[in-house]
Amino acid sequence: MDDAVRRGPCDELAAPFGDRDRILCVIFCGCYDRGFVCAVRYQHRTSPFHPLTEPHRRRRTSTLSRKLVLAACAVMYCVALIHYILVFHWVLVDNHRSNVLKNAAISCYQTLDTSTFQGSLCLQDIDEITGNIAAESDAALAALLLINIVLSAAILLWRTCTLWPRSLALKIISGFLVLILAIMLVVSAGLGDGAVSPEVPTSSTTFLSNVGTEFGDVFGTTGITFMFVITILVAILVSIKLWSTREQDSAHEATLPKRAERLAVFLLDSGILYCFFWVLLIASFIEWAWPFNSSEQHYLDFIAVLKGSALIDIGIYPTLLVILGSFNSSSKEQEYEEQKV
Repeated sequence: MDDAVRRGPCDELAAPFGDRDRILCVIFCGCYDRGFVCAVRYQHRTSPFHPLTEPHRRRRTSTLSRKLVLAACAVMYCVALIHYILVFHWVLVDNHRSNVLKNAAISCYQTLDTSTFQGSLCLQDIDEITGNIAAESDAALAALLLINIVLSAAILLWRTCTLWPRSLALKIISGFLVLILAIMLVVSAGLGDGAVSPEVPTSSTTFLSNVGTEFGDVFGTTGITFMFVITILVAILVSIKLWSTREQDSAHEATLPKRAERLAVFLLDSGILYCFFWVLLIASFIEWAWPFNSSEQHYLDFIAVLKGSALIDIGIYPTLLVILGSFNSSSKEQEYEEQKV
C-alpha cells in the first residue's frame, strides 16, 4: 500500500511497521489471529479506527503517548517495589515496637498513680510514641498509594481513549476525572498527616490496626469510591468494544479451545478480572468475610499484608495489559514478516 494509507492510533507503541502494510495496533482490543492473544489487527482501508490526523502528526502523537505510558509503568513498578518493602518492614518491625510499648504501659500503670501529674505524663509519652509510629507508616504508604492510584486511573482511561481515538469529548472527560481523583486523594493525604488515633490497641499492633486506612477520611473514601466507579465504567465500555470485535473476527472459528482462550483473554482485557480484584480488596476490610479467628496474630499479619499490598497490586494491573499488548505486537510482527517471505 502507498504512503497515503494512514495507520491506527497507537501502532508505534509496539514497533514501527512498513508503510506497505495496513496494520492497526489497538491496545487492549482483544483481537486474535490463529490462537495468539495480540493487540494487532490487520485492517482494510475503510477501517473505522483510523485517525483524522496527518501521518507525521500522528507519528509524533503516538510516540509521545508511548513514552508517557511506558514512563508511567516504570514509575508504578518502582513505587510498588518500595511499597512492598515498607509493608513488610512495618508488619515485622512494628510487632516488636508494640510489644515494647505494651510492656512500658504495664510498667507505667504498676509503678505510678494515674491520678497524679507524673502518671498522666507517663501515659501521654506512651500515647505520643504510639501515634508517631502509626503516623509515620500511614504518611509513607499514603504517598505511594496516591501515585499508583492516579497513574492507574490515567492508564485505564487512556486505554479507553485508544479504542475511540476520534472522540474529543472522551479525552476531555478522562482528563477531568483523573484531575478530580488526584485532588481528592492529595487533600485526603494532607488531612491524614498526624490525624491517627493514639490509642494502643489490645488485640493488634499499632500498624496493623491502621494499615489500609491511609485514605480513611471523607475525601479519601470518596476518591477510592470514585476510582472504583471509573474501573466499572471502563470495564463496561471496553467489554462492549471487545465483544463486538470478537463477534466480527471469530465467527468462523467455533472450536472449544478457541472459545475458551478468547473467553479467558476477554476477562483479562475487558477489566472484569480487574473489578474482581477490587471486590477482594473491599472484602479484606470486612472481618466476617474471612474464615479465620480475628484474635490470632497470624491472621492479623495476613490481613495487614493483604490490605497493604492489594491496592498497589490492583494499581499496576493495567501495566500488565500494556506489556501484554506490546509483547504480542512484536510477536505478530515477526510472524507476519515470515508469512510474507
